[in-house]
Amino acid sequence: LEVDGGAQIVGSLGVGTGGSVTDKLEVVGAVRISNLSADKKIHFLRTGGNEFSFEHDTSSFYLYNRTSTTELFTILNNGNIGIGTGSGTDPAARLHVKGGDAIVENGSGMASGLRFRENGTDMLGLKYQGGVSGNPLDIYNFQADTILVRIDENGKVGIGTGSSALSQILEIKSSSQTKLLLNRNAANDVELEFKNTEQSWTTGIDRSNSNAYTISTGTSLGNVGLRVHTDGKVGIGTGSFENSTGKLFVGAEIMGSAAIAQFNGFIRLTQGLYISDAS
Repeated sequence: LEVDGGAQIVGSLGVGTGGSVTDKLEVVGAVRISNLSADKKIHFLRTGGNEFSFEHDTSSFYLYNRTSTTELFTILNNGNIGIGTGSGTDPAARLHVKGGDAIVENGSGMASGLRFRENGTDMLGLKYQGGVSGNPLDIYNFQADTILVRIDENGKVGIGTGSSALSQILEIKSSSQTKLLLNRNAANDVELEFKNTEQSWTTGIDRSNSNAYTISTGTSLGNVGLRVHTDGKVGIGTGSFENSTGKLFVGAEIMGSAAIAQFNGFIRLTQGLYISDAS
């Protein structure tokens, strides 16, 4: 079939069908649309609906809503795919979604996931564990078939806890690593704050005081409750003892209802000693 110019066909047209035709146009074999000087297009129109078209220009193939003048779905010549990215240099990655959410849906009680693969081997990924108590989302090591991090629907987080149900806001479990490291990549304070509705306590490394370990009331390390210097000196209720030769410094009275101290060496007093028997 060769048409040079306009053509109108009344009825159905079959190309290569070798028999009856049930639709307006049926083609058996490949179809080539060629236009050497302009974009190539296939239009879809419906009475009362939007007009759409498949189009191809020099850089991409795309689905276009001609009614709203919106490029809906784009495939660049390099293979990048965009949804809602519009025209121009986007999509900027193999899959680029712009202007909305991406939904991964499965049946009730079934798992869904996103896998990152290297040379045909699944490495790491995300797994939503549908049907599991807490409906957790896992960061998963597919090579080791191991849950690395689990977050349940209540916001509880488990690191190294595996498939166990989480009972605390944060749980960390390891058979080889025995410490939790807070590492600030700068010469500044490192702080950890504990807070309820009535009180805050802050603990950490106080760089302004010779990098002493400090426990302080409030939201900073300034109101010292306990301070331990790197040379082993300990201050309770005071931080002003850096140049002293002693090891323990108390900024107020020491009181107790029983024996409160035992010394194997000598006691040096810079002021008087007051002993009271309440009886």
